[in-house]
Amino acid sequence: MKGESPEAKPMTSDDVLKHSTSDNIHPAFAYAARKFKALPSAPSRPEFGEAGAVASDNWNAVVEEYIADGHASDAQDIRVAAQVSADGGPRYRRCQSASCGNVEDAPGQYRVCGACKTTFYCSTACQTTAWKQGHKTACKHGATLQLLPSHETFMTVHKMMARMRYLGALSTASMLQEAWGNRS
Repeated sequence: MKGESPEAKPMTSDDVLKHSTSDNIHPAFAYAARKFKALPSAPSRPEFGEAGAVASDNWNAVVEEYIADGHASDAQDIRVAAQVSADGGPRYRRCQSASCGNVEDAPGQYRVCGACKTTFYCSTACQTTAWKQGHKTACKHGATLQLLPSHETFMTVHKMMARMRYLGALSTASMLQEAWGNRS
């Protein structure tokens, strides 16, 4: 249905989620998003305070519900892949040194860059390496908080689909097929 009017049926989160697979959006993340009919707030620099804490507690409770329903064998892997913190980022942070990629065993374990307060490292060595490999520049220009990989994927695809809709290029169904490589 190429050329469909941009005023046609509005694109929803469900349009993306119903075509998700474990290759692009973790099933526990998709489960929570479907249950809430929304995504966790995108991370931002200011603390979300009480509202962020309540929202993340509610989201994480749904992830725990997913685990309790017996959807997977490793509960901790699911928590790492789908739970969020009060600031909207991952509850379990990934080391952001390009040469590392470790993930926290417990929330709050990693050190944060003292300048930008948005980038996390598992060790002083990783922080030093990242600083030399470009974080110094990113830090000065407003480094962004990390997202869960599923959240990142969802937002990227959603933006692409919204742009295509705006341009009137494709119907929602066609965009989803294009975005996910004809997976259904």
